[in-house]
Amino acid sequence: MSYGVTLYNVFIASPGDVAWARAKIRQSVHLWNEVNTKHRKAILFPLGWETSSAPNMGAPAQEIINQTLLSEADLLVGVFWTRLGTPTADFESGTVEEIERHIQAGKPTLLYFSEQPVALGSVDRDEYDRLQEFRKSCQSRGLYHQFDDESQFIEALNRHLGIHINTLLGAQPITREVAAVGVPSVARGLSEAANVLIKEAAQDSSGTVMSLASLGDSSIQTNRKSFGGDGGAREAAKWQGALRELVAAGYLLGRGVKGSIFEVTSAGYEYADSLPN
Repeated sequence: MSYGVTLYNVFIASPGDVAWARAKIRQSVHLWNEVNTKHRKAILFPLGWETSSAPNMGAPAQEIINQTLLSEADLLVGVFWTRLGTPTADFESGTVEEIERHIQAGKPTLLYFSEQPVALGSVDRDEYDRLQEFRKSCQSRGLYHQFDDESQFIEALNRHLGIHINTLLGAQPITREVAAVGVPSVARGLSEAANVLIKEAAQDSSGTVMSLASLGDSSIQTNRKSFGGDGGAREAAKWQGALRELVAAGYLLGRGVKGSIFEVTSAGYEYADSLPN
């Protein structure tokens, strides 16, 4: 089946010490597509120099990236750990240049700083100090997010991505319309379990979903009902997956400090109301 969707480019900016994060960002983008493309008539496309650029001569490498990729970006995700990156002609690093130019263009910029432990002998102290100076400069210019491990990063990114894409979808589309695009793998929309869960959550008096875990068991609770608690590991995994889908879609927003309490967003209530009874 083919239908028209709006394309939004997500630019990935980072130095070389967080290659794992670049891969996780792409996974989060693809997850958002799987959950949302059919219902929201939008698709996200990850942009990065290592996968989206081609050899070219006649200008500095960073300038080529700026002209061919960064200029097309609607949203940027930047991640740092111990390195700032290689300086360019005008900026402290190529990653910083991408971020600063994107901010100057007035487009959404999501910045993440890792607090994961690192072997001190592997850190270039001068570069780390440069990174801290950049981070300090960001404190007075907006909000950034810090994380302690990979799971925290993924959970936060999925939530933040949903929030920003909801904002973009509520505004005039920044990029072009892609007409009559067949989207086979991302057109499935939310799973049946996710649809059941959001409908129940929307009927809960407080609009709250709780993810409860004990030794060898986990369950999702909302609207005085429990899902996955007594059906074995496979059933529990299904409902935990449904919860992650709804967070990635921006239909649930995490409120608990340990990622155990979620609230239905306005988009979540709207989506639940659109589902058949």
